[in-house]
Amino acid sequence: MSFQRCLSTWKPQAPATVLLSKREEEILRWVAAGKTNWEISVILKVSLNTVKFHLKNIFQKIGVENRWSAIAYWQNGEQHRATPLSPSSDDRFASSDQPN
Repeated sequence: MSFQRCLSTWKPQAPATVLLSKREEEILRWVAAGKTNWEISVILKVSLNTVKFHLKNIFQKIGVENRWSAIAYWQNGEQHRATPLSPSSDDRFASSDQPN
């Protein structure tokens, strides 16, 4: 079964209203943008353990067990109070051989 097909049929086991903190929502947006925990820690200027702590809380609040399910949750539009971040909006991880 393809990932896209899974997205179309999967629903998280979460409460009807999930209240994420501003920081949790920001981290979830970066996860959905494809960033690793380390990249998120650099972008937000926090420790790697802080990112992991917030992800653990996010997973518990939205009723998922891993980042793939959290991404599916985000992409299904369950938590869109803010515009998702674009991976290109942060150029700190851009390759040096790419034109500016």
